[in-house]
Amino acid sequence: MSTEANKTLVKRYLEECWARPDLGLVDELVAPSIAMYNHPFFPEGIKGAERIKRLIANIHSMIPDFWIGIDDMVAEGDRIALRWTSGGTQKGEWEDGIPPTNKQVKWTGIDIYRIVGEKIVELKEVGDGLSLLHQVQALQTWKPIS
Repeated sequence: MSTEANKTLVKRYLEECWARPDLGLVDELVAPSIAMYNHPFFPEGIKGAERIKRLIANIHSMIPDFWIGIDDMVAEGDRIALRWTSGGTQKGEWEDGIPPTNKQVKWTGIDIYRIVGEKIVELKEVGDGLSLLHQVQALQTWKPIS
């Protein structure tokens, strides 16, 4: 795929799978064995398209009006790097028992995607999880999700 096609793929993944969310589209855009590394809440990483779908569903149960915007995007070969901002209102309980705050939250991150055969096969993320935990007043109670 061309770098422009790779950028379009990643943009669709964020806008349609994450922001909308269209969980059925995940299988079209990511490899079944996708590996996600460096996520601030999953230090062991996340493996597989089904786990990505659960992560998206969990985000939307905690933050029903979740949104994500692409601030910068660059591409070279099979890699796409982007800086993003996301947010919404924390109306649902987190997996580890953090109660709803009904607060507006906003956080940022940088992702690097690798594309093979028109699918996302790898994602490395550096997100500002500390800021998010601070905004929902959960710094004292948070434990990594396994």
